Order: sequence, then C-alpha cells, then structure tokens
Amino acid sequence: MKIKTYISVAEFINYKGREDIEAIIKKFLPTKEEFNKCQKLVTNIYSFYSDNDEMNSLKNLENYANMLSANKILIKKAGILVQNIM
Repeated sequence: MKIKTYISVAEFINYKGREDIEAIIKKFLPTKEEFNKCQKLVTNIYSFYSDNDEMNSLKNLENYANMLSANKILIKKAGILVQNIM
C-alpha cells in the first residue's frame, strides 16, 4: 500500500510536568521504526509548524519534521496551529 500525501500539523504536545497526560501521549508517540515505515509508505510528506508554538519548542517541531523526512513549512508567528485552524 502506498499513501500519496501525509500532512502533519505540528507534533505531539509537550505536557512536561503532567505525568498523567505524558503517560497517555507516550502511548501514541511513533517509534523510530514507525517513522521509517512512514517514509517508505508515503510519497509526499509535509509538516506545517510555527516558530512561536506555546506547547512545543521550534527545535522539537523541526526534529519531528526531520524524523518524517518531511517538506518543512514554517508559518511565522502563527502560534499553535491546531488551535488556530479549528
């Protein structure tokens, strides 16, 4: 199976200090093997993120995009994208 396009909006939210929420999110975080599989199955990968996301550092957002080998699309001063597009 091949997937033509995958669009990522930011990454998993950083809830440092909230052990209850961290435990839940950890179950959904992709492993390195899953990131590698995604790269093989998806033809086009795009990652949208902002330079002033309140929940994630720019470094974490760029790292997530790098792990996907995504085409990075930085939207300056857009804040938390998921919050601002819903």
